[in-house]
Amino acid sequence: MIHCSWMGRTKEMKYKKKTMWGFIVVVLAVCLFFLIDWFGVFKAAEFYKGLDWNTTKWKVEWRLKKDHYWHNEKRYTSTVYYPKEYRDTWAQEDFYFDEKSERLKKIRLFYATTDSDTMSQVYESQKKRISKKLGKGSEYEGDNFQYTEWREEKTVIRVIKNDYENDDANDIVQVIYLNKDYSEPFFTKMHLDENTFKVMLNKFFCDSSPVFDERSGDMDIGYDFSQYKLVSTKETSKVVALLNKKLFASNSDVESRAKRIVLSKGITEDHPLTVDWVMKHPAKSVAILTELTREDDFLKSRSDVDKAYERLTDEEKRKT
Repeated sequence: MIHCSWMGRTKEMKYKKKTMWGFIVVVLAVCLFFLIDWFGVFKAAEFYKGLDWNTTKWKVEWRLKKDHYWHNEKRYTSTVYYPKEYRDTWAQEDFYFDEKSERLKKIRLFYATTDSDTMSQVYESQKKRISKKLGKGSEYEGDNFQYTEWREEKTVIRVIKNDYENDDANDIVQVIYLNKDYSEPFFTKMHLDENTFKVMLNKFFCDSSPVFDERSGDMDIGYDFSQYKLVSTKETSKVVALLNKKLFASNSDVESRAKRIVLSKGITEDHPLTVDWVMKHPAKSVAILTELTREDDFLKSRSDVDKAYERLTDEEKRKT
């Protein structure tokens, strides 16, 4: 009888022990779920604060309730704050949502500094922060900005700084986290936007390799066209020569924006635009051309370019 009683108690203890461990496992599983799903713990480094692209509006609001508010239905934003690590700089966070799915699609960190030196400090600091997690990014150039980019499995991350011809305007840094599904098309290894790529083809008369056919339908099913290459032609050289003529004509505006752009890049009448420079800096070159042709498009067709080019002196032709 004593032996049977002892055996019964042993079984009961084993059962309670199993039940206790089962309960602990369930609690740990629930905690782990909340840590991952609600707080972003263990989420990939490509996601800001662990917020992946399935995150809903109410989940962001629950996570970031303090010092945040709805700017409108599509944008949840933080109040302005002043990062201690940057001098005289205010910052803000913005969370953008898809109107239909109401899920997160973009995050923007905005830093407003007081001068270009502080802007550069913020830019380098943010690059370093992301590089520690994701490795070195790729450097690119826009018409009035420079940026470093990381293209991850589900996210495109950009750290962007202003690059205007007037140094006083160079005081903004933005860090963008974008759901890859919302990527805009980009072209060539320089990741040119669609407008810049088309202007290089249609206004600088570059060739593309392979041949770019907008009617092919490729742009409806993808966004990565980095396999394309821009190749300069004889017509490109003519356009560059005519731009130089317009930039440095004695009767030109004293300080047109186009002229300020080239002067900020060390381009002068003695050291003019060259085809090589244009091909290395297509976004800046498109900005220059756009400004010079805004009121009078003297480059609207190949025949106009050919006629105007023939009126240049041999010296003006040679400089390009």
